[in-house]
Amino acid sequence: QVRDALHLFWVDERAVPVDHADRNDASTLAAWQRGGALPAFVHAMPAEQDDLEAAAVAYAQTLADVCGEHPLDACLIGIGEDGHFASLFPEHPGLSELSPVFAIYDSPKPPSKRLSLSLAVISACKQCHILTLGTEKGAVFAAARENGPQKRYPISLLPAEHCIWYLDDAARSVL
Repeated sequence: QVRDALHLFWVDERAVPVDHADRNDASTLAAWQRGGALPAFVHAMPAEQDDLEAAAVAYAQTLADVCGEHPLDACLIGIGEDGHFASLFPEHPGLSELSPVFAIYDSPKPPSKRLSLSLAVISACKQCHILTLGTEKGAVFAAARENGPQKRYPISLLPAEHCIWYLDDAARSVL
C-alpha cells in the first residue's frame, strides 16, 4: 500500500511553537486526517527549536537519509502575492542558498524566523504541484509565465517542465 511507503516532508516552516496556529504542519496534518490515515512517515520541520542552524542541519540529514541522492518525487506548494513559495522571497539572499535546508532570520513576511528547503532542492523535484488561488496570485502566474525566470517572482525560477499549475476561477480570470 502506498501509504505505508510514503514520506511526507515540508518545504518550509515558521519558527513558532509546535502548537502555534501559524505552523504549516498542524493544518496540513489535520486536513490530511480528515481525508484518511496519515502517511507512514511524517517528517515535520523542527522549526520550533531555539537553534535554527542545528534544526536545518538535522532536517537536511533526514532528507538525505530518506532520499539519498534522489530528488523528491513531488511537492505541493502555494505561492504568495509577491511570487514567493516555501520561504523563498523575491530578491532575498535565500534564493542563492546552497544548503538543502536553511534557516531564515529576516523573512519579509512575519514571522521573521523560518526554515526552508532551498531552491535547488525544490527545483530538482520530479513534479511541483503549484496552488494558485485568487486574482493576485493569478496575476503572478501570468507575469511569471510571460517574463520567464526572474528573481522578482521566485516561482518563475522553478523548471517549467516539472511544474503543474492549479488555478482557481479567480486566478484564471486574470488570464
